[in-house]
Amino acid sequence: MTKALPTLIIGLGPHGQRLLQVAQRMPQLEVYGVVDRRADALQQSGLPPQKCFTSAPAAWQALGTVSVVLIATNGPSHAALVTQALENKARYVLVEKPMACSATEARQMEQLALQKGARLAVDKINRHDPVYTYLRQLIEAGTLGQLRSLYIQKPGIGLGCLGTHSFDLANYLAGAAPQSISAWLDPQRTKNPRGQEFKDPGGLVVARYHNGFRAIIDQIEDGAGPQTLELHSTAARFYHDPKNQLAELRIRDLSVTPGPGRPPKYELHPWPEHVPAKANMLDLIESVLTELVGTHPMRTDAQYGRQATEMLAAAYASHHQGGAPVALPLTKAEDLNRYMPVT
Repeated sequence: MTKALPTLIIGLGPHGQRLLQVAQRMPQLEVYGVVDRRADALQQSGLPPQKCFTSAPAAWQALGTVSVVLIATNGPSHAALVTQALENKARYVLVEKPMACSATEARQMEQLALQKGARLAVDKINRHDPVYTYLRQLIEAGTLGQLRSLYIQKPGIGLGCLGTHSFDLANYLAGAAPQSISAWLDPQRTKNPRGQEFKDPGGLVVARYHNGFRAIIDQIEDGAGPQTLELHSTAARFYHDPKNQLAELRIRDLSVTPGPGRPPKYELHPWPEHVPAKANMLDLIESVLTELVGTHPMRTDAQYGRQATEMLAAAYASHHQGGAPVALPLTKAEDLNRYMPVT
């Protein structure tokens, strides 16, 4: 039997607690320590004092090299913590979204992982959601025809915290990164619950892809919700409301040419019983971590986190240009180095 990998979890907010819960149920991992500045969070972890640390350097000094590092802190700390983990010879590193607070940081993190021969993943659980995995299979098989438009509406903060999930989901369904971004940021409407130092407004983003496909991301800071997703293609319409456990796919016969008296007819596509409309988050996290410590190519590889971060930076650049399209990948130093203190 393979020995469990020594694991360190940094950050014990709500998602850090989920990572801890999942890591403790995985035979591949053994939690050697947790890090959080808050004494109450460390106490709530249920771990003995010798496994609890108030800083990452203190943890590495006490534990030495740990194979797996899971980082669930806020955005501005990600680049430094990933760098420290890799310099301390971690082999498998997971960082929460947003991957970084600038495109340059994200590129540097990805390159350092490659130099160290380590696996760096960004916690993009949507890439393991059975709904989107199934949808991607249909797209690749040509069942849906050609993609034309995706609309994702989310309530809450902000384009960095939640919007980057939507950016990456659009890329996953498209099978590629976009060619350009147009965006209009909203004024900040509510207090960021993580602190006044974080600035992460919502906004409207249009991502254009090489094949005529476009994705519209509508991040509404004070929206009522729930999150919804609509995908339109030449042969299908798909609607997803995970909170209300609704996934509906309608497909039309492309051999029938619509015309006068011949409206396109859409048939309800039977939804597979093995694909739940609402996935269990802990199961998705376990899928990400299992992939991280495996040997196969990762659906959540750092390159996808870097692409989402560049889309965010492009959105800020476009907003400052009145919504003008900004080409990707970014090339201007001012866009690559733009610091966005998002959560």
